[in-house]
Amino acid sequence: DTAGKTGPRNSFSVCTTWLKENNNYYLLDEVRGRFDFPTLEDTALNCIKKHKPYMVLVEDASTGAALESTLRKAGTVVKLVPVQLDKVSRLFLQQGKFASGRVFFPQNAPFLPELLKELLRFPQSRTTDRVDSISQALAYEGSTYTLDNVR
Repeated sequence: DTAGKTGPRNSFSVCTTWLKENNNYYLLDEVRGRFDFPTLEDTALNCIKKHKPYMVLVEDASTGAALESTLRKAGTVVKLVPVQLDKVSRLFLQQGKFASGRVFFPQNAPFLPELLKELLRFPQSRTTDRVDSISQALAYEGSTYTLDNVR
């Protein structure tokens, strides 16, 4: 979920890294910040270097298309995710995965308290960028990324 401005009232860019195994979804990492575009590019490339994902999903909005181009040129498999419906509807479509206990968060991650606060207050939370990244990741069904891909 990319944003394009760094001001304190602007949206955050959020990168969540997920593992899908046995139809369960495991959040591995989160990077969140207000980045100018060069910093967003560097941050995305650092996340890719760290996690070596099979696929990178980038929202086709704001700076997403430009980031997709940069990542593709760097040799990353990237898929632009079109913005369909509103944020509430996108998360609503994923509620079954939460209800059936198939979404897992890292218990000791430093970002977890704020992420849970945003998720549990949604849609009334002050920010919704994490929720948007989560719903987009959970909606992507084309992944073949498994534990065998973890290095």
